[in-house]
Amino acid sequence: MPQVDGSSTLLVVDNDLSMTCHMVAVIERALGDAINVESLINPNAARERLNEGGVDILLTDLQMPRVDGRDLLCWAKRRNPSTQVLLLANAFSHDEVLHALQMGAIDYLLKPVDQKELVELIAQAHQRRQQQELASEWQTSMALEVR
Repeated sequence: MPQVDGSSTLLVVDNDLSMTCHMVAVIERALGDAINVESLINPNAARERLNEGGVDILLTDLQMPRVDGRDLLCWAKRRNPSTQVLLLANAFSHDEVLHALQMGAIDYLLKPVDQKELVELIAQAHQRRQQQELASEWQTSMALEVR
């Protein structure tokens, strides 16, 4: 099991309820209390949740009706540029994945999702978020010392 310290909030968004439930169960079993997992099957509800703030990691399906994963990626990054965004994609969506990575997604998983890879990528996203938080705290403390 990957080492994860602290706590992050992960939002899982996939319009396939069984896929969403499966991923949530895998993440909760592997990462326990380190990751607070929320899930939604409606991408419009995911937009509303992102507006509320507090989402550190977004795991979203790339292809969903009406609002797709790229829309949620843009939405999340506009609200909080440090949100770690991971994509779920089908093998045939190579160009879409590349475009989303250029837009700020940090990585992707191909469906069907490999459980070990899913847990690793979530743990890595959590660690990146913590590193960003520490760097921000350090910059703030250095700025205060300069005054």
